[in-house]
Amino acid sequence: MLRFLAGLAVVACLAACLVLPISGCSSDKNDTAAGNDSKTQSTAEATDSESRSLIPPKEETPEAIAGVLIKPYFDAAGSVTELAVAAGQSFDLYVFAEYPPPYFVSAAEFRLELPAGVKVVEEKKFNDNALTMGNYKSDFVMAFKCVTDNRFHLMKYTCAAESAFKGGKIEVAPGVNAIGVSFLGFATCEPDNKKIDAEGGSVTLTIK
Repeated sequence: MLRFLAGLAVVACLAACLVLPISGCSSDKNDTAAGNDSKTQSTAEATDSESRSLIPPKEETPEAIAGVLIKPYFDAAGSVTELAVAAGQSFDLYVFAEYPPPYFVSAAEFRLELPAGVKVVEEKKFNDNALTMGNYKSDFVMAFKCVTDNRFHLMKYTCAAESAFKGGKIEVAPGVNAIGVSFLGFATCEPDNKKIDAEGGSVTLTIK
């Protein structure tokens, strides 16, 4: 858990530096150019190192709570789970966060499983200030300012059905990092900072 929370802290710090003037991210306004370059390199190395620990270690068991979901839908309202498309047609896919009160979240992790002949052509975060790492194919992590809604979409993917498309399901599954640690779920907001498991879901694509 400590490694997980440390990773989130790094992401939060990085977020602050992205939205503040550059001088606000430096401890000394009079640093030389060489000194700034050195700090930039060190920060990048530290951030890269910490980002790998955003997935909780295997020995830490996330809390299981009923009704915690990361699910895909074909519409912005989060209601359409079946869609017919023709080869060459594009469509939108929304990945929703759903969880019961009193929980609020500030990070999420998942991956997408797409059927053969479907590709992602564009990705859009629900909040432009959210920070993301990894990719939807294997392990996608995003951290953001605490959200107090209990249902909202995390990501919007614009997809396209290619000529090889024959139908199938799009599923939300646990992200798996480079050392094989998997996680599907959220980190709750401060002061609790718990990690909670989520259930995935799927939607069905058919040929028009």
